[in-house]
Amino acid sequence: MRSNKQPLSIRYKICPKANCKIFQNFSKLVQKKQKFIDCNYEKSFEGVYMEKLIKPKPFEKLTCSDNFMFAKVMEDPELCKSVLEILLGIKIGKLSYPEPEKTIQTAPDAKGIRLDVHTHDGKHDFDIEMQTTLYKELRKRSRYYQSLMDVDYLLKGHPYSKLKENIVIFICLDDLFKQGLPVYTFENVCLENNSVKLEDRTLKVFYNCSKWKDASKMV
Repeated sequence: MRSNKQPLSIRYKICPKANCKIFQNFSKLVQKKQKFIDCNYEKSFEGVYMEKLIKPKPFEKLTCSDNFMFAKVMEDPELCKSVLEILLGIKIGKLSYPEPEKTIQTAPDAKGIRLDVHTHDGKHDFDIEMQTTLYKELRKRSRYYQSLMDVDYLLKGHPYSKLKENIVIFICLDDLFKQGLPVYTFENVCLENNSVKLEDRTLKVFYNCSKWKDASKMV
């Protein structure tokens, strides 16, 4: 029997203006919390850096693409929720407290992962990655991250129907796919008939922030 649910590609209307709005949201929050973030930034490096090692970037030169600033900004539940709603074009329920640098290690001899920001609501499981460097293996990394998020969530004995919609988002500073699009959205479809969706409730979204200036003209 065919499902009445709309496929993810229809329900998630990825917003082409998001590249501009996301930076505006980051800027507003950073300004409000600058003193608090500044203080914690300095403390986070106490006892870590020695004289001969590279010193951390000065706080005033940090942007939202830097790991520390991205984590501090996105751990605010309300802003994280707003960013996800802008990026995905959907309404999201109450989020769990966003968890920066979450580590998932399924076995001692298995490759673990560290998610930039992980959070979830009643229906969705989110990973939000800030990607400043583009690697060809980023595509397979998105696959691996998604699989381990499912393993981490689904408990022994639980049916597969308990799996939430698994959404991995990469906010890339450059164009990974070199096609000039601001957003690339992927879900599993049938090669023989693209109208047939696998409906495994997974979605991978790659944002190309080099196009945010173009998007700002549409606002």
